[in-house]
Amino acid sequence: MLRSSRIVALAGMALFASVHSGCSLLATFGDRAGHDAGDGRDGVGSSDGEAPSSGDGCPGTAGPAMVRVGAYCIDSTEVTNRDYNAFLAAGVDVAGQSARCGWNDSFLPDGPLPADDAHASLPVVRIDWCDAAAYCAWAGKRLCGKIGGGTVEVKSAHSASASQWYAACSRGGDRSYPYADDYQSGACQADVPAGPAPVGSLQTCEGGYAGVFDMSGNAAEWEDACETSSEGSGSGGSGANDTCLVRGGSFAAHEKDDLSCEGNDTPAAALRNARHPDVGFRCCGP
Repeated sequence: MLRSSRIVALAGMALFASVHSGCSLLATFGDRAGHDAGDGRDGVGSSDGEAPSSGDGCPGTAGPAMVRVGAYCIDSTEVTNRDYNAFLAAGVDVAGQSARCGWNDSFLPDGPLPADDAHASLPVVRIDWCDAAAYCAWAGKRLCGKIGGGTVEVKSAHSASASQWYAACSRGGDRSYPYADDYQSGACQADVPAGPAPVGSLQTCEGGYAGVFDMSGNAAEWEDACETSSEGSGSGGSGANDTCLVRGGSFAAHEKDDLSCEGNDTPAAALRNARHPDVGFRCCGP
């Protein structure tokens, strides 16, 4: 059974926190449009104004540089406000979404999207699962899911042979945390009321593979691992009430298990149509 989630108040902000099953869910668990290949690239170690490259044959034309992890690639960091602003500026048509996202009539975040330099390198948050999937498709990638392609089954969320996100975080299942097997307080941006840090800014939060940052804390991350809601179309349309995994914990998390690659015995989850102040994403490919 998936672990449910709730919003808690911390230092005046509404933050995402995990709780044991039995509480109500926050909200229940792409086609590509043309764009400028240089827009919005943002990655660790790139110079200002220059699009970082993704090595080892990794896909993608926008967003963070990618790192190869065996048979696939993963973004080196979470997608930033700068990256997402480039996506919005491209004017991608919402009509290009899959049927499960047919209810999603806007890619705008729930709240203002900072465009100033001080916030450009922070992870984008307040976007729903469908926004994340659409961005990844636009960038020539996909939302992290099953190794080899498609959606990973929720029951395989802890499998390094099935889940792209988990395999990358755990270094193929060898680590409990991206940086080591044991929890290290302060290694990543967690239990910090002030909010997220610029992506890739904490060198101690690197791993499971070299060049991959912030897979624990900072912003929790949507995964293409969802369970279909029994409510069917429900409020918001078909697919809106599906429950999707949210991985890695966030700056609001204070329990070490919530910050692990496994995310405790049962991973945190949120409704597909939910937009939370500490949930973002990164992309994978192919």
